[in-house]
Amino acid sequence: MVLGVGILSTANIARKNARAIALSEHCRLTAVASRTLSKAQDFVADTGIEGVKAYGSYDELLADVDVQAVYIPLPTAMHLEWIRKSALAGKHILIEKPVSITMEEMDEMVEVCKEQDVVLLDGLMFQHHERHSLLLAELNDTFTGPVHSIQSSFSFNGDKTFLESNIRVKAGGDPLGALGDLGWYQVRLALLAFSAKKGAEQAVQLPTRVWGNCSLFSEEGVPLDTHCTMEYACTDGRPPRLARFDSSFRSAFRQSFEIVCLGERGCSDKVFRCEDFVIPRSSVGASFSVESIPSGFPGVDHATRIVTSTDLVEVRGCRQEVRMFDTLARLCDGKRVYRAEEQEWLGYTVATQKVCSALLSSIRANGAPVTLT
Repeated sequence: MVLGVGILSTANIARKNARAIALSEHCRLTAVASRTLSKAQDFVADTGIEGVKAYGSYDELLADVDVQAVYIPLPTAMHLEWIRKSALAGKHILIEKPVSITMEEMDEMVEVCKEQDVVLLDGLMFQHHERHSLLLAELNDTFTGPVHSIQSSFSFNGDKTFLESNIRVKAGGDPLGALGDLGWYQVRLALLAFSAKKGAEQAVQLPTRVWGNCSLFSEEGVPLDTHCTMEYACTDGRPPRLARFDSSFRSAFRQSFEIVCLGERGCSDKVFRCEDFVIPRSSVGASFSVESIPSGFPGVDHATRIVTSTDLVEVRGCRQEVRMFDTLARLCDGKRVYRAEEQEWLGYTVATQKVCSALLSSIRANGAPVTLT
């Protein structure tokens, strides 16, 4: 099956994904819609892809029988309306993050998609990269202890124009601001890592409680610089496991993580590090490192250097944006034989929204902890 994909909007990120659709062996770009026909026509012309239809309204695209799925890079405030309309038109959906503004909206989106039997997948490219699959395999390895802590950063330094007019700093566009635009990735990373070693249990593991602070808001009250914590309480007397992250539109560009796993039954402690986990610096290759450290204070050699070992895990030739559309096509297969996998993807999407919504509540309450149930 080759999935016919339409794009609702000519936003900048849509250009990258139009190319990804064209490079996928399982998808084809069928149509592009904008609020004006000329914008859609210019977008299609710029892609250089033949046979793509241009529409001057989103409703026209949804009426196209050659479109089986839609990619929606619209502002978050518009997601509920167009997810509902797309689902009712029988179109599978790949939606940009953050998916919704509130959990009530998220629940409504999930419900209409389930009623119409269409896929709802959020547009996080990094989790489709083969590098990420290898990371999860390492975290699930017998010789890797449970995740103890995660530290991550995702930020860039928005210029004056961005901070004044970009939709991501507008309450009527993307009111979660840096938390939704950047923190969404970090929350997902933590959920995936802390859900490792779950065995037969497929449900995502939510943190016990979360809290967040914001040092800077836009003029419309949208978070621009956030520092957040996700806490997983332990019932065996051990201290809680924590994921701490900062997400900012007012810092240098960073996209790094450090995952610490404590060894058990004689296994070494391990530290996983990556400096480009969201957007690989190269389309040719991507990597992460694994440092193995003897438990306790590590020994030193004759030169008083700490004795550890570090391995580099590398992946060559994987384009995560193409793999994302390959996943969409697989989930939308007419036989729908991937129902269990589809539910797992959706479970992580809902959990990410739940954590981000709780963190925003904590930020609005000056950092008060919010318990998740």
